Amino acid sequence: MNTFFFMSKLRLLFFGFLATALSPQVFAQFGDCLYQHDLEQPTELIHEVKLPPTAFAKTGGDRYNFRVYGVAASGDTLEMPWAYPNFLRSSPPLLLKPINAGKTSQGDRFTYESESYYPIQSLKLDLRNSDFEGIVTLEGADKLGDWQTVLSNYRIIDLSKNGGPYRFTTLKFSPSIYRYYRITIAGVKDVDLRFVEEGATSRTMSDTLLFDSNLKVLSELAKLPKTSIYEVNLSNEVLIDQIHFKVADTLQYVRKVEVQILLDSFKQADEVKYRYRTVGSGALSSVEPAQTIRFTARVARHFRILIHDQDNEPLTIEGVSAGVHEPRINVRLSGAERYFLAFGCKSLFQRRPNYDITQDLASLNERPPVLKLAPLNSFVSPVKSAEGLFSNSLWLYGALVLVAGLLGWMAIGMMKK
Repeated sequence: MNTFFFMSKLRLLFFGFLATALSPQVFAQFGDCLYQHDLEQPTELIHEVKLPPTAFAKTGGDRYNFRVYGVAASGDTLEMPWAYPNFLRSSPPLLLKPINAGKTSQGDRFTYESESYYPIQSLKLDLRNSDFEGIVTLEGADKLGDWQTVLSNYRIIDLSKNGGPYRFTTLKFSPSIYRYYRITIAGVKDVDLRFVEEGATSRTMSDTLLFDSNLKVLSELAKLPKTSIYEVNLSNEVLIDQIHFKVADTLQYVRKVEVQILLDSFKQADEVKYRYRTVGSGALSSVEPAQTIRFTARVARHFRILIHDQDNEPLTIEGVSAGVHEPRINVRLSGAERYFLAFGCKSLFQRRPNYDITQDLASLNERPPVLKLAPLNSFVSPVKSAEGLFSNSLWLYGALVLVAGLLGWMAIGMMKK
């Protein structure tokens, strides 16, 4: 009877150990996260944490495969709520109030009144004219008659019929705040200006990260005639959402542009072929102050740029740089002694967290202070538990063999008795 009871107890112990060993979730909540950064000690309830651009390559581009954990003095693991902030906190676009319009020796002149309480840096002209190229002078004043020059010799253009479609009728300038604006348009016959709209006024701007690139000009391909092709390589696989161009040409030009990221490569008839996907398109123009193509954020390291020259001479591209609105999150930190940013979590793939922190963020008027990240480490749970021993399957199998051997040895011993 005692032998039977002892053997039953050993079997129960063995299967209990087996069930525990095969259930890693017992030991820690976030043991399958592959990477971590230690965070500085918080000084406020809510902090900003900047996400490394290279981290998105480790999450497969998943924007929500990030978690912030805290470890309390008791050793308990706490999950900290976070959310992406709004990159732009803007006032809505406003229409300027027309005051006067007429013709002068300098061109058609229009005077407007602004009701904006924030500095503006763009005015969109809604012109009903087509196929034109005009010159604009923009002036501002706090009282009528005291005009200050904001822009001069500023080109606007429309190519809706010849070589288009391309249209650029937005005035861009340094942030300014005037009560009145005066617009003079020369070179356009019978100007039909319906209204002028202020651009959205940004009060909180995001930071932009730029990555150095290696630019290589490729020969014109048979499949893509009249096209300049550039291969661009970055030092790391990172998240990008914009391409900046440095064009040396000073002549007037308008060129359509495509941005394509490299998907994969394959070998065909002893030749390596590459597959690309177009992620963004736009135009390079001599009238645009900023030569930038923007698109939905993608993880990439190798991409190419197609500039459609048509019958024109190719542009002289001095440099290309990729960039991204710096990815960052706002985190509410409390109740723990140490904090960690973790990502590359297999169990969290494409699982968007549902936190209530958005209500706290809605009341913020300024960006919260930034918490710095420690260097990247391969992830080891800060929770002191048996998981560190059994995270390697060899240890687990060895332990199982040892327990089975002990059980067998004890059973044989009891049978001899």
